[in-house]
Amino acid sequence: MKRLTYFLLLILLLFAIIPGCGSPPTAPLEGPLSPAGPPSPKVSQPGAASTGVVTAEVLNVYRSPDPGSEVVTQAIYNQPVELIQDLGHWSRVRVVDGYLGWVVSDSISHDVSSLRPPGADRRAVVLAKTQDVYASPDTSGVHGQRLLEAVMGTELYAVGQDGDWYRVSLPGDRTGWVRAGGVSLLPPGAAIPRTDAEGFIKALEGFLDTPYLWGGVSVRGIDCSGLTYICSRVSGVELPRDADQQYGRGTPVAGGLEGLRRGDLVFFRHTEESGPITHAGVYLDGGRFIHASGIDRKVTVSRLDQGYYSKRLVGARRIF
Repeated sequence: MKRLTYFLLLILLLFAIIPGCGSPPTAPLEGPLSPAGPPSPKVSQPGAASTGVVTAEVLNVYRSPDPGSEVVTQAIYNQPVELIQDLGHWSRVRVVDGYLGWVVSDSISHDVSSLRPPGADRRAVVLAKTQDVYASPDTSGVHGQRLLEAVMGTELYAVGQDGDWYRVSLPGDRTGWVRAGGVSLLPPGAAIPRTDAEGFIKALEGFLDTPYLWGGVSVRGIDCSGLTYICSRVSGVELPRDADQQYGRGTPVAGGLEGLRRGDLVFFRHTEESGPITHAGVYLDGGRFIHASGIDRKVTVSRLDQGYYSKRLVGARRIF
Protein backbone atom coordinates (compact mmCIF):
# COMPACT_ATOMS: atom_id res chain seq x y z
CA MET A 1 0.00 0.00 0.00
CA LYS A 2 2.86 2.38 0.83
CA ARG A 3 4.42 1.75 -2.59
CA LEU A 4 1.08 2.44 -4.28
CA THR A 5 0.72 5.69 -2.33
CA TYR A 6 4.21 6.84 -3.35
CA PHE A 7 3.46 5.94 -6.98
CA LEU A 8 0.22 7.96 -6.99
CA LEU A 9 1.98 10.93 -5.40
CA LEU A 10 4.68 10.76 -8.08
CA ILE A 11 2.06 10.76 -10.84
CA LEU A 12 0.31 13.79 -9.31
CA LEU A 13 3.64 15.61 -9.02
CA LEU A 14 4.43 14.99 -12.69
CA PHE A 15 1.06 16.36 -13.77
CA ALA A 16 1.67 19.42 -11.61
CA ILE A 17 4.99 20.37 -13.21
CA ILE A 18 4.44 19.37 -16.84
CA PRO A 19 2.39 21.99 -18.69
CA GLY A 20 -0.20 20.79 -21.14
CA CYS A 21 0.50 22.53 -24.41
CA GLY A 22 -2.51 22.05 -26.58
CA SER A 23 -4.04 18.72 -25.63
CA PRO A 24 -7.48 18.76 -24.02
CA PRO A 25 -8.52 18.71 -21.29
CA THR A 26 -5.28 20.38 -20.11
CA ALA A 27 -5.03 24.11 -20.80
CA PRO A 28 -2.60 25.26 -23.47
CA LEU A 29 0.35 27.25 -22.16
CA GLU A 30 0.74 29.56 -25.10
CA GLY A 31 3.62 31.87 -24.19
CA PRO A 32 7.22 30.66 -24.52
CA LEU A 33 7.54 29.15 -21.03
CA SER A 34 9.97 26.42 -20.10
CA PRO A 35 8.37 23.02 -19.47
CA ALA A 36 10.23 22.94 -16.15
CA GLY A 37 11.04 26.53 -15.32
CA PRO A 38 10.38 30.26 -15.72
CA PRO A 39 10.29 32.26 -18.96
CA SER A 40 13.50 33.01 -20.81
CA PRO A 41 15.10 36.22 -19.51
CA LYS A 42 14.07 39.38 -21.28
CA VAL A 43 16.91 41.53 -22.51
CA SER A 44 17.57 44.79 -24.31
CA GLN A 45 17.37 45.39 -28.06
CA PRO A 46 20.36 44.33 -30.17
CA GLY A 47 23.34 46.62 -29.75
CA ALA A 48 26.02 47.72 -32.17
CA ALA A 49 28.96 46.00 -30.44
CA SER A 50 28.59 42.68 -32.27
CA THR A 51 25.63 42.51 -34.58
CA GLY A 52 24.62 39.90 -37.12
CA VAL A 53 21.68 39.59 -39.47
CA VAL A 54 19.27 36.68 -39.96
CA THR A 55 19.58 34.95 -43.34
CA ALA A 56 16.84 32.33 -42.84
CA GLU A 57 13.28 33.21 -43.80
CA VAL A 58 12.20 32.09 -40.32
CA LEU A 59 14.78 31.13 -37.70
CA ASN A 60 14.08 29.08 -34.58
CA VAL A 61 15.62 30.44 -31.38
CA TYR A 62 16.25 27.58 -28.94
CA ARG A 63 16.61 27.60 -25.18
CA SER A 64 19.77 25.46 -25.46
CA PRO A 65 22.26 24.73 -28.26
CA ASP A 66 20.28 21.63 -29.14
CA PRO A 67 17.58 21.26 -31.86
CA GLY A 68 15.63 19.09 -29.44
CA SER A 69 15.32 21.87 -26.86
CA GLU A 70 12.43 24.30 -26.52
CA VAL A 71 11.87 26.91 -29.23
CA VAL A 72 11.46 30.08 -27.16
CA THR A 73 10.73 32.38 -30.11
CA GLN A 74 11.65 32.96 -33.75
CA ALA A 75 13.59 35.60 -35.64
CA ILE A 76 12.78 36.48 -39.24
CA TYR A 77 14.74 37.35 -42.35
CA ASN A 78 17.02 40.40 -42.25
CA GLN A 79 16.40 41.09 -38.57
CA PRO A 80 19.44 42.16 -36.54
CA VAL A 81 20.64 39.98 -33.69
CA GLU A 82 23.20 40.72 -31.03
CA LEU A 83 25.87 38.04 -31.02
CA ILE A 84 26.66 36.92 -27.48
CA GLN A 85 28.58 33.66 -27.78
CA ASP A 86 29.95 31.54 -30.63
CA LEU A 87 30.23 27.77 -30.25
CA GLY A 88 30.91 27.07 -33.88
CA HIS A 89 27.74 25.38 -35.11
CA TRP A 90 25.65 27.32 -32.55
CA SER A 91 25.53 30.99 -31.60
CA ARG A 92 23.90 32.57 -28.59
CA VAL A 93 22.01 35.72 -29.57
CA ARG A 94 19.63 38.40 -28.42
CA VAL A 95 16.76 38.93 -30.87
CA VAL A 96 14.57 41.95 -31.50
CA ASP A 97 11.61 40.72 -29.44
CA GLY A 98 13.88 40.65 -26.38
CA TYR A 99 14.63 36.96 -26.05
CA LEU A 100 18.02 35.39 -25.43
CA GLY A 101 18.59 31.99 -27.03
CA TRP A 102 20.58 29.80 -29.40
CA VAL A 103 20.47 29.68 -33.19
CA VAL A 104 22.27 27.72 -35.87
CA SER A 105 25.30 29.85 -36.75
CA ASP A 106 24.98 29.32 -40.50
CA SER A 107 21.69 31.25 -40.39
CA ILE A 108 23.44 34.43 -39.22
CA SER A 109 25.60 36.69 -41.43
CA HIS A 110 28.25 39.00 -40.01
CA ASP A 111 27.81 41.26 -43.04
CA VAL A 112 25.12 43.65 -41.82
CA SER A 113 25.11 45.99 -44.82
CA SER A 114 21.52 44.97 -45.64
CA LEU A 115 20.32 46.59 -42.41
CA ARG A 116 20.95 50.10 -43.76
CA PRO A 117 22.52 49.96 -47.21
CA PRO A 118 23.98 53.10 -48.81
CA GLY A 119 21.45 54.99 -50.89
CA ALA A 120 18.42 53.35 -49.28
CA ASP A 121 15.71 55.97 -48.86
CA ARG A 122 12.78 53.65 -48.11
CA ARG A 123 12.06 50.63 -45.97
CA ALA A 124 9.75 47.91 -47.32
CA VAL A 125 7.78 46.29 -44.49
CA VAL A 126 5.92 43.11 -45.43
CA LEU A 127 2.28 43.52 -44.36
CA ALA A 128 0.92 40.46 -46.17
CA LYS A 129 1.14 37.00 -44.63
CA THR A 130 3.95 36.34 -47.12
CA GLN A 131 5.64 38.29 -49.89
CA ASP A 132 7.80 36.76 -52.63
CA VAL A 133 11.19 38.28 -53.35
CA TYR A 134 12.48 37.73 -56.89
CA ALA A 135 15.83 37.98 -58.63
CA SER A 136 14.30 40.29 -61.25
CA PRO A 137 11.07 42.23 -61.81
CA ASP A 138 10.55 40.04 -64.88
CA THR A 139 9.13 37.03 -63.06
CA SER A 140 8.43 35.12 -66.28
CA GLY A 141 12.08 34.58 -67.28
CA VAL A 142 14.91 32.58 -65.82
CA HIS A 143 16.26 35.69 -64.11
CA GLY A 144 12.91 36.20 -62.42
CA GLN A 145 13.26 33.22 -60.14
CA ARG A 146 11.94 33.50 -56.61
CA LEU A 147 14.72 34.05 -54.11
CA LEU A 148 12.71 33.76 -50.92
CA GLU A 149 9.31 33.98 -49.32
CA ALA A 150 9.42 36.83 -46.83
CA VAL A 151 6.93 36.48 -43.96
CA MET A 152 4.84 39.20 -42.33
CA GLY A 153 6.98 41.72 -40.48
CA THR A 154 10.07 41.26 -42.63
CA GLU A 155 11.82 44.59 -43.29
CA LEU A 156 13.98 45.21 -46.35
CA TYR A 157 15.59 48.44 -47.52
CA ALA A 158 14.77 49.68 -51.01
CA VAL A 159 17.73 50.77 -53.16
CA GLY A 160 15.97 51.19 -56.51
CA GLN A 161 12.65 51.11 -58.33
CA ASP A 162 11.23 49.89 -61.63
CA GLY A 163 7.55 50.78 -61.94
CA ASP A 164 5.73 49.12 -59.08
CA TRP A 165 8.74 46.91 -58.31
CA TYR A 166 11.33 47.81 -55.68
CA ARG A 167 14.89 46.61 -55.62
CA VAL A 168 15.80 45.67 -52.06
CA SER A 169 19.06 44.90 -50.31
CA LEU A 170 19.43 41.33 -49.02
CA PRO A 171 21.94 39.76 -46.63
CA GLY A 172 25.08 38.45 -48.26
CA ASP A 173 25.63 41.48 -50.49
CA ARG A 174 22.73 40.52 -52.74
CA THR A 175 19.64 42.32 -54.00
CA GLY A 176 16.15 41.20 -54.91
CA TRP A 177 12.86 42.64 -56.11
CA VAL A 178 9.48 42.97 -54.39
CA ARG A 179 6.22 44.24 -55.77
CA ALA A 180 4.48 47.16 -54.10
CA GLY A 181 1.38 45.14 -53.18
CA GLY A 182 1.78 43.52 -49.79
CA VAL A 183 4.47 45.87 -48.51
CA SER A 184 4.43 49.30 -46.95
CA LEU A 185 7.12 51.74 -48.15
CA LEU A 186 8.31 53.93 -45.29
CA PRO A 187 11.20 56.29 -44.58
CA PRO A 188 14.09 54.30 -43.04
CA GLY A 189 13.53 55.47 -39.48
CA ALA A 190 9.76 55.89 -39.56
CA ALA A 191 7.39 53.89 -37.37
CA ILE A 192 4.87 51.62 -39.04
CA PRO A 193 1.65 53.66 -39.42
CA ARG A 194 -1.08 52.89 -36.92
CA THR A 195 -4.17 51.41 -38.55
CA ASP A 196 -7.34 50.58 -36.61
CA ALA A 197 -9.14 47.61 -35.10
CA GLU A 198 -10.41 46.46 -38.49
CA GLY A 199 -6.92 46.56 -40.01
CA PHE A 200 -5.66 44.58 -37.02
CA ILE A 201 -8.39 41.96 -37.45
CA LYS A 202 -7.72 41.70 -41.18
CA ALA A 203 -4.08 40.82 -40.43
CA LEU A 204 -5.18 38.26 -37.85
CA GLU A 205 -7.71 36.62 -40.15
CA GLY A 206 -5.00 36.12 -42.75
CA PHE A 207 -3.53 33.54 -40.36
CA LEU A 208 -6.65 31.41 -40.01
CA ASP A 209 -5.77 27.70 -40.12
CA THR A 210 -2.04 28.45 -39.73
CA PRO A 211 -0.52 25.57 -37.70
CA TYR A 212 0.07 26.15 -34.02
CA LEU A 213 3.76 26.20 -33.08
CA TRP A 214 5.08 26.96 -29.61
CA GLY A 215 7.32 30.02 -29.95
CA GLY A 216 6.25 30.68 -33.57
CA VAL A 217 5.67 34.14 -35.08
CA SER A 218 4.92 33.39 -38.75
CA VAL A 219 2.81 31.51 -41.27
CA ARG A 220 5.21 28.57 -40.82
CA GLY A 221 3.73 28.13 -37.34
CA ILE A 222 2.58 30.54 -34.65
CA ASP A 223 1.57 30.62 -31.00
CA CYS A 224 -1.05 32.81 -29.36
CA SER A 225 1.16 35.69 -28.26
CA GLY A 226 3.17 35.41 -31.48
CA LEU A 227 -0.06 36.03 -33.41
CA THR A 228 -1.02 39.13 -31.43
CA TYR A 229 2.59 40.34 -31.39
CA ILE A 230 3.23 40.22 -35.15
CA CYS A 231 -0.26 41.39 -36.24
CA SER A 232 -0.26 44.34 -33.85
CA ARG A 233 3.24 45.27 -34.99
CA VAL A 234 2.32 45.52 -38.67
CA SER A 235 -0.77 47.46 -37.57
CA GLY A 236 1.40 50.10 -35.92
CA VAL A 237 1.17 49.02 -32.27
CA GLU A 238 4.20 47.53 -30.52
CA LEU A 239 3.41 44.79 -27.99
CA PRO A 240 5.75 42.65 -25.92
CA ARG A 241 6.26 39.09 -27.12
CA ASP A 242 4.49 37.22 -24.28
CA ALA A 243 0.83 37.12 -23.27
CA ASP A 244 1.39 38.03 -19.62
CA GLN A 245 3.32 41.15 -20.65
CA GLN A 246 0.79 42.07 -23.33
CA TYR A 247 -1.84 42.12 -20.58
CA GLY A 248 -0.06 45.13 -19.11
CA ARG A 249 -0.49 47.20 -22.28
CA GLY A 250 -3.43 49.18 -23.60
CA THR A 251 -6.52 50.27 -21.68
CA PRO A 252 -8.39 47.86 -19.39
CA VAL A 253 -11.85 47.01 -20.72
CA ALA A 254 -14.65 47.21 -18.17
CA GLY A 255 -18.12 45.72 -18.34
CA GLY A 256 -17.28 42.08 -18.99
CA LEU A 257 -18.33 40.60 -22.31
CA GLU A 258 -20.76 43.46 -22.89
CA GLY A 259 -17.91 45.96 -22.81
CA LEU A 260 -15.83 44.28 -25.49
CA ARG A 261 -15.26 45.79 -28.94
CA ARG A 262 -13.78 44.33 -32.09
CA GLY A 263 -10.00 44.24 -31.85
CA ASP A 264 -9.78 44.07 -28.05
CA LEU A 265 -7.15 41.71 -26.68
CA VAL A 266 -8.57 38.99 -24.42
CA PHE A 267 -6.48 37.05 -21.90
CA PHE A 268 -6.77 33.72 -20.13
CA ARG A 269 -5.14 31.83 -17.29
CA HIS A 270 -4.00 28.22 -17.25
CA THR A 271 -6.61 27.07 -14.71
CA GLU A 272 -10.14 28.09 -13.78
CA GLU A 273 -9.29 29.29 -10.28
CA SER A 274 -6.06 31.30 -10.43
CA GLY A 275 -2.58 31.40 -11.87
CA PRO A 276 -0.56 33.34 -14.43
CA ILE A 277 -1.85 34.53 -17.79
CA THR A 278 -0.83 31.98 -20.41
CA HIS A 279 -3.05 32.66 -23.42
CA ALA A 280 -4.20 35.60 -25.54
CA GLY A 281 -6.62 36.21 -28.38
CA VAL A 282 -8.51 39.03 -30.08
CA TYR A 283 -12.23 39.65 -29.78
CA LEU A 284 -14.31 39.66 -32.96
CA ASP A 285 -18.04 39.92 -32.21
CA GLY A 286 -20.98 37.95 -30.87
CA GLY A 287 -18.87 36.27 -28.20
CA ARG A 288 -16.27 35.06 -30.73
CA PHE A 289 -12.51 35.59 -30.61
CA ILE A 290 -9.60 34.63 -32.88
CA HIS A 291 -6.47 33.00 -31.47
CA ALA A 292 -3.70 30.50 -32.08
CA SER A 293 -5.12 27.55 -30.18
CA GLY A 294 -2.85 24.98 -28.60
CA ILE A 295 -5.92 22.75 -28.25
CA ASP A 296 -7.01 22.92 -31.89
CA ARG A 297 -3.37 23.15 -33.07
CA LYS A 298 -4.11 26.05 -35.42
CA VAL A 299 -5.32 29.63 -35.64
CA THR A 300 -9.06 29.43 -35.22
CA VAL A 301 -12.16 31.20 -33.92
CA SER A 302 -13.61 30.12 -30.57
CA ARG A 303 -16.25 31.40 -28.16
CA LEU A 304 -15.75 33.41 -25.00
CA ASP A 305 -19.23 32.95 -23.60
CA GLN A 306 -19.29 29.19 -23.17
CA GLY A 307 -17.14 26.19 -22.39
CA TYR A 308 -13.42 26.04 -21.79
CA TYR A 309 -12.38 29.67 -22.38
CA SER A 310 -15.33 31.25 -20.53
CA LYS A 311 -14.03 29.67 -17.32
CA ARG A 312 -10.49 31.00 -17.74
CA LEU A 313 -11.03 34.54 -19.03
CA VAL A 314 -9.03 37.03 -16.94
CA GLY A 315 -9.71 40.33 -18.69
CA ALA A 316 -9.28 42.41 -21.81
CA ARG A 317 -7.14 45.32 -23.05
CA ARG A 318 -7.96 47.84 -25.79
CA ILE A 319 -5.07 48.83 -28.05
CA PHE A 320 -7.08 50.50 -30.88
